[in-house]
Amino acid sequence: MTKIPYGSPGSKLLSDLPMQRPLHFCDIWALEPKQEASFETIQHNLTDLRRLGVKYVDFTGGEPLLRKDVDKIFAEAKRQGFATSMTTNTILYPKRAKEMQGLVDFLNFSLDGGDAETHDQSRGVKIFDTLVESVQIAHSLGEYPVLNHTLLPKITIASPKSPN
Repeated sequence: MTKIPYGSPGSKLLSDLPMQRPLHFCDIWALEPKQEASFETIQHNLTDLRRLGVKYVDFTGGEPLLRKDVDKIFAEAKRQGFATSMTTNTILYPKRAKEMQGLVDFLNFSLDGGDAETHDQSRGVKIFDTLVESVQIAHSLGEYPVLNHTLLPKITIASPKSPN
């Protein structure tokens, strides 16, 4: 059986394990040296998955849009007959939406609160407005994203200096 390197698109198949600790978003992007799977490795993995009868591939991450060849990976998945999904935090979506158009069957945007303050505090960066912009861009391209809501206890999103 082919192993999919952790942090590569498709790694969710092997890496979704429950964790008993406060929520922290993936920081695999910060690892040095970068150890992403090559396109050829991903292509081989997709071929193996197809042979095993897999019909759906969920590309999560980290952040799939950080890969320069993400459109090529999705095109390969579609060429092999997979239904595809992608979950993104939307930071890069406005810049890459056109190249991803038509390659993602189920587009998921992460939403961590019902308002900008909660979402941005949870993410640690001000990106709520980018999320709203991404929904508008997706709709203009004929895409219909799903908003993945993350429910967080207040203590999880409080700043480190706060007693709560």
